[in-house]
Amino acid sequence: MNDWEVTIIRTFEEMEAIRDNWEQMQHEEPSAIINADYDRYLSVLETAGDSVQPYIILIKQKGHLKTMVVAITETRQIACRIGYLTILKPRMRCLSVVYGGILGQPDNEVCSFLVKELMRILRSREIDMVFLNRLRMDSQIFNLSRKKPGLLCRDYFPVVDSHWQTTALDGKEQFHKVLSRNERRNISRHTKSLEKKASSPVELKSFRGLQELDKFISTASEISAVTYQKILTGGFTDSDSVRSLLTQAAKKDWLRAYVLYAGSEP
Repeated sequence: MNDWEVTIIRTFEEMEAIRDNWEQMQHEEPSAIINADYDRYLSVLETAGDSVQPYIILIKQKGHLKTMVVAITETRQIACRIGYLTILKPRMRCLSVVYGGILGQPDNEVCSFLVKELMRILRSREIDMVFLNRLRMDSQIFNLSRKKPGLLCRDYFPVVDSHWQTTALDGKEQFHKVLSRNERRNISRHTKSLEKKASSPVELKSFRGLQELDKFISTASEISAVTYQKILTGGFTDSDSVRSLLTQAAKKDWLRAYVLYAGSEP
C-alpha cells in the first residue's frame, strides 16, 4: 500500500496546475470522450455555479501517475421506483464521474485500487453515492465496481446503452454505396416530397464558427418553440449553460450545427 499515493483536486487553481497532465492523458486515450476534455469540463463547472464542485482523483504508483478520475460532486434527487410507482425521492450527495473521465487506461491492479479508494470516500461520509457514467461493460473497472463493494452497496440493475460508431464517408456517392437499395429509395422519396411541399428552394446550412453562433442559437430556439419536445420541457434552449458549451465547442472547431431551410424559413 505504501507504493500508492492519492491526491484529490478540488479547486480551479489546483486544476490548472495539472492541466498538462490532464490533456496529455486524454490525448492518449484510444477513444477520447469530449465530456472529459479540460475546457469542456471547466465550462460545465462555470455555468453550474455553486451546485457543482470539481473533484479530480489522481492515483500514483511509485511516483508515477497511473490514472486520473475526472468527476464532480453534486446533489441529486434519486427516484426509487417499483414499476412506475415512485416510493422515495431522497436527495443525496453524489460523486459523479463524467463520461470518459477515467483516464490513463488503468490495468487490473490500478482499477482494483481505484475501486477501494472510491469505497473509502464513501465510508468517510463525504458523499452518499458514486455514479460511474457509461462504463464499457467489458472494462475491468465495470466488473470490479460490481464485485468489490459490499452486497448492500452494489448496483444490481445498471442501465445499459448501446453505442455505435461508423467511418465518416467522403461525399454523397460514398455514403449511398453503404446504403441498401430500399434505404436509398426512401431518402430519394423523402427528399422529393420535401422539395415538392416547400414553396422555396431547400437548403441545409452548416454553422461552425463563433461569428455564426448567435444566428444559430436564435434560429434553433425559433424552431424548438413549435415542437412537441418544447411542450415536454425538452428541445433546444437558449440558456447560459448551452451558450457556454457551444461557444467552447466553436473555439475548438468542434461545433457542427445544421439548419434545414425552405427559402428563408428554417
